[in-house]
Amino acid sequence: MVRKRKILFTATVFASIFGVIVSGILPKSAELQGLFKNNIVEAATLPNLVENPTFNLDHQTTTIPFWAFTGYFNEGQPSEPYLFDLVEDNGWYKVSGSPKSKAYVKPSGDGILLKLLNTASSQEYIAMRQRVKTIPGKTYTVNLSFKLIENTNDKLRYDWFVTDRETSTNLTDRGFREYTGPQDATTTFTAMGNESNLVISFDDYALGPIDGYSIFKVVDVSVTLLDTEAPKITGANVTTPEGYTGGTAWTNKNTSIHFTATDDNGIDPTTYEVSTDNGNTWSTNGLSNRTITGVDYTVTNEGTTNIQIRVKDDSGNQSNPGTDTGSKFTVRIDKEAPITNYVEGELYNNITAENITFSDTLSGINTAFLDGISITSGTVNPQDGAHNLVITDHAGNKKDISFTVDKTILPPEVNPIKDVSTRITGTAEPNSTVNIKLQDNSILTTTAGADGSYTANVTPKTLYAGDVVSVTATDVAGNTSTETNVTVTAESKMPVDPMNPTNPVMPVNPTDPEDPHEPGTKSALSIDYVSNFRFGEQEISGQNKVYTAQLDQVKQASNESIIQVPNFIQVTDHRRTNTGWKLTVQQNGQFKSGVNELTGAELKLTNPFLNSTTAVQYKPEANTVILDPNGAPQDVAFADQGKGLGTWTIAYGQNKTDGATSVALFVPGAAYKVVGAQYKTSLTWTLADTPL
Repeated sequence: MVRKRKILFTATVFASIFGVIVSGILPKSAELQGLFKNNIVEAATLPNLVENPTFNLDHQTTTIPFWAFTGYFNEGQPSEPYLFDLVEDNGWYKVSGSPKSKAYVKPSGDGILLKLLNTASSQEYIAMRQRVKTIPGKTYTVNLSFKLIENTNDKLRYDWFVTDRETSTNLTDRGFREYTGPQDATTTFTAMGNESNLVISFDDYALGPIDGYSIFKVVDVSVTLLDTEAPKITGANVTTPEGYTGGTAWTNKNTSIHFTATDDNGIDPTTYEVSTDNGNTWSTNGLSNRTITGVDYTVTNEGTTNIQIRVKDDSGNQSNPGTDTGSKFTVRIDKEAPITNYVEGELYNNITAENITFSDTLSGINTAFLDGISITSGTVNPQDGAHNLVITDHAGNKKDISFTVDKTILPPEVNPIKDVSTRITGTAEPNSTVNIKLQDNSILTTTAGADGSYTANVTPKTLYAGDVVSVTATDVAGNTSTETNVTVTAESKMPVDPMNPTNPVMPVNPTDPEDPHEPGTKSALSIDYVSNFRFGEQEISGQNKVYTAQLDQVKQASNESIIQVPNFIQVTDHRRTNTGWKLTVQQNGQFKSGVNELTGAELKLTNPFLNSTTAVQYKPEANTVILDPNGAPQDVAFADQGKGLGTWTIAYGQNKTDGATSVALFVPGAAYKVVGAQYKTSLTWTLADTPL
């Protein structure tokens, strides 16, 4: 494809006429030569008419063809036209060669004026000729526009035609035609050689009887290559990214492709079009860097893009994407990394650590490595430890994550738990969360330290003997252990001051090893403490006597000081059943010293005083007790159902004064007494889990 080059005649073109003699003689006037060069400069904005590198309108060379003019008259006309010679005469230039020539040319603001002067005895003729460089076999269109503007002659005619310069073969019809009015003529010719001659001529063919003149104006002459060949897209090459080949291959980057175009007569770069829907629609979107040799197209969308490029020249010839080898190109872009069900930095446990799965929607998975070992999706469940997963797709996108798996946790260890415990302790996996479920389904939560030890505080009197405490641990990965079950055991309860139950005390070790304090029972319903009744050393009397027991001595737990308190019994009901209880006492025979007994002696417990830190609504009942030396049990105290909860002291005497007389031994005067003898008996205290 080529741009049309018109051989124009304008005022600037022909400020003076630059004539070229057919034989190659240069113009006579240097002034005319310089003026004619303006024509070349003005035409330089148009591309070359023919494929000849010497036909360069930017530089005047000897190979550039210019218009040549010839003229003749009948009288003594030679066989060849007279040569063109310019002689200024009132603005007209005479076509010389014979002094009698009457042909003239003159520039005009919008064309060239040609003037014929004739006489009654002569026939005048003027011709203008252009040498046109052509391409053998190519077809050209010739357009000619002229008109008669002044005339006093009788008959006028014109002729215009194209010949092959080398062989003089006519390439168009020729022959004079009578002028009948302004002409806008068009014809075509097919070039035989590299140069063709375009000739335009006018003459007055009537001889006599008058002198006259005619002036023609040639307005426009153009020779245009008739382009019938479509351009072609001959190749496609990826410019970015480097190394990408397109087709079935994938990339993760925006891709630019350069499509190469060719045409025997050039390419108009503004007529490139692209289609990405198999030719259904065409546009210029995405096209850039349009030149006569090609165009660039950039793909930014993800997925598969099937590109077709077509081009149209300024003659309307359009390339065929179906047959052009380089007009189609496929780009596949995937910018997203593969996806997986595992997450960077995550800690997975025995529930969340699933089989590793991964996928890639567009380009598909290329490789997948877990800790350097190739794996396939859905087949591997990672074991405990730190892992690195690297997955790449066919576009080069990479998913590189590190994660940790911890599926294992050992059951926690629990230290023995007593019903008097105020803390639950043990060991578990370091930094794990420890949940402790008590018998009432309440939950205590604590956290194991870095060494694994844990402690949970328990509200006093919350634990009961026989309770089952269940302990589990949940590590930082979320694994929860199996339960560790511990049964709460009973512990001996420390006695308290019966006058001040908030003051814990301890028994005082007796000086008599045969009369020790027996420890309290270790059970949920327990006798925690019983005073030993001591009556001291008494004077033998033949009269009836009442002897009172000495006050009990205990050691304060706070400072280990010894204090005196009324003789007392301490009972604790730390059961969940709340069924009540009954305390009885049985004298195991009469007071004796060896085989000698104090016949008729009677032990009496009076002024029972109940005290506790437990609410008063739970207070049991207590009785005055007269013991039967023959062994019949006597009721000391009882608690109906729902009462007697907690720890209760049953003191004989509310204070030390009362206590000094509340435990009494009656000895008849008639009873046989041995001097220096020590009389003893034992009492059996029984606590039953029923008030009846």
